[in-house]
Amino acid sequence: MKVKRIVVLCMIILLVVVGCARQTPQTPQPTQQGTTPTADKNTLTAVKTTSAPNIDGKADEGFWANAPEMSTTLSNAGVTQGGTGGKFENGGTTVTTKAVYNSDNIYMLLKWKDPTETKARGPWIFEGGKLVSKSYNEYYEDKFAIVWNIKDSVKEFNEQGCMITCHAATDKDGKAVSKHWTNASGELLDAWHWKEVRQNTLNGPDKPGLMHDQYWDERKFDPNNTDTSSAGRRTDPGPKEYEENKNADKTAPKLVFDGPVLNGNPYVIVEGLDKTKPFTADYVKGMKEGDFIPGTIAKQISGSDAADITAKGKYENGMWTLEVQRKLKTASDKDIQFDDLTKQYTFAMSAFDNSQIGHAYEMATHKLVFKQ
Repeated sequence: MKVKRIVVLCMIILLVVVGCARQTPQTPQPTQQGTTPTADKNTLTAVKTTSAPNIDGKADEGFWANAPEMSTTLSNAGVTQGGTGGKFENGGTTVTTKAVYNSDNIYMLLKWKDPTETKARGPWIFEGGKLVSKSYNEYYEDKFAIVWNIKDSVKEFNEQGCMITCHAATDKDGKAVSKHWTNASGELLDAWHWKEVRQNTLNGPDKPGLMHDQYWDERKFDPNNTDTSSAGRRTDPGPKEYEENKNADKTAPKLVFDGPVLNGNPYVIVEGLDKTKPFTADYVKGMKEGDFIPGTIAKQISGSDAADITAKGKYENGMWTLEVQRKLKTASDKDIQFDDLTKQYTFAMSAFDNSQIGHAYEMATHKLVFKQ
């Protein structure tokens, strides 16, 4: 296996491809309980509230208007994944972020521009008289990720962000790939990964869905070991959140809707919510050019460690609005613990536009502080 660690921001790859230079984030001074947190462009200040928002993607509660807003530019989306997916407009987007908290939970509000809403992930489409399973490079989903440094365990993450975990490797065919893993045993990142198709409509069109709870560790990528295909990126303990809507030999869909689409997105079947029936060859006889069958079956995984982040995204007028809720403290060692409200918590963000891997990112980090 030819694997080479990228030292300092994967600069060899990035300088050649995009000619960008490392940005050094400003670091706010520590805050003490009872004082107003120091604010700068890389600080997200969570303000206390006695009420909780409805996690519906509408952000119409009054306290959101009074919460400080942090603005972040994400870029270079078209560079990764061979230039496929994740492009946005000119490869970037601007994200605004707000946060509030109460005695139990933290709530985040994120908004970013996206020229299109991507609701179809690998659908089956009737084309030229036959049913075709479409490529993920053409049809995927919109996503958003927040990565937290658990107990500041990942060395240099607070200065360099996710790029300190970025490694260049080759797959089994010798093709260059980029993978993420941390650089030492015990280094852990908590990754909050929102996925529009697979988790936004799990409980219906107007009810909260999930933001998949994941973590990153030191597991390296080995092209000869399929268990390491995602390298250090892992899912928190719990059942898998989806499956492809394909039969055993992947030549046809497994299921089709049997009635109205209860989840609100006709491009995904939500197990336990939508009524379905097995796909048969006769079903195709009633299809016309352009008709489709969902390519994904989403699973309701509530109650597991991987399902402890509630979220809901709404797309309107070229803009995503995402509301997020998580308990300040959980029982999982794979989660960031907001157990000391006088401390700072370091995080980084990325956004995906119709993309599996390619994403708009930043070469900087941010600090979350709690206003007492």
